Amino acid sequence: MIRGKPRQVGRRRLLVGLAIVPLLARTQRSARAQEAVSFSAQVRSSYWFGRLSGPWGVAADGAGSLYVTDARSSGLLRRAIDGSATRLIAGGGAGAGRLRRPQGVAVAPNGDVFVVDGGNRRIQVFGPDGGVRRAWGRRGGAPGEFNAPRGIALDADGFVYVADGFNDRIQKFTVDGTFVTTWGNRGRGPGQFSTPTGIAVGPSGTVYVADTFRDRIQAFTPDGAFVRVVAQAPALRNPIGIAVDLAERIYVTEDVDHRVVIFDADGTRLGSFGGEGVTAGRFQFPRDLDVD
Repeated sequence: MIRGKPRQVGRRRLLVGLAIVPLLARTQRSARAQEAVSFSAQVRSSYWFGRLSGPWGVAADGAGSLYVTDARSSGLLRRAIDGSATRLIAGGGAGAGRLRRPQGVAVAPNGDVFVVDGGNRRIQVFGPDGGVRRAWGRRGGAPGEFNAPRGIALDADGFVYVADGFNDRIQKFTVDGTFVTTWGNRGRGPGQFSTPTGIAVGPSGTVYVADTFRDRIQAFTPDGAFVRVVAQAPALRNPIGIAVDLAERIYVTEDVDHRVVIFDADGTRLGSFGGEGVTAGRFQFPRDLDVD
């Protein structure tokens, strides 16, 4: 996902759900990057003062904090990227401000945190202090309803995009939850999906969608017009999370191969990193990522 107004994205770090791995614009590491790798070990092994049991979404706020959703423990965690402070923003439940199997997360320029409350089939918006701003959605297939929503992204014009997984579509809203449009259905053709999961908006305004079980990344205009298939099998397998930097480079987590793959906007593969493991720089089923 990418936040509302891109802020120096791609210059500093790439943050990956399950492990937070830095990546500089030219994939060169620095002392600051090594510091973030060290922090990744802390995030992977802790949940507030307990444990992260199923981290899914990850988003940086551009002001030194990182938000992580834990789908298994139904929590939203905020922690300083330098590891100095941690706070549990929301815990499990069905009431206002409570979460069930949260997945995608995105941060607006004003600091509001948009969370895909997957088990409750809704979007909830929290302030940086943890207070609930608003919520919308319920289970179903009508406009504004969800069935296993997964990823979420904000664009520079203040619109919210949600990957509505089991409805095989993308829904677009204003930041206050007003439905704008939707596109997609189940299938193999251009603009169709099989469980879209990750979603991100590039600096060009292009909307990129990880079409997970079709093993491809599709690109759309902000109104949902199909543009192109950016990448697909065999160059890509089971894409889950997606992020885009200021140079329109596209970073994708591959669940089954436990790595991050990088493409340019035309779909040329630029490289990859990761692999299965538990040490710094390795992954086990990485889910989401963000560019800081």
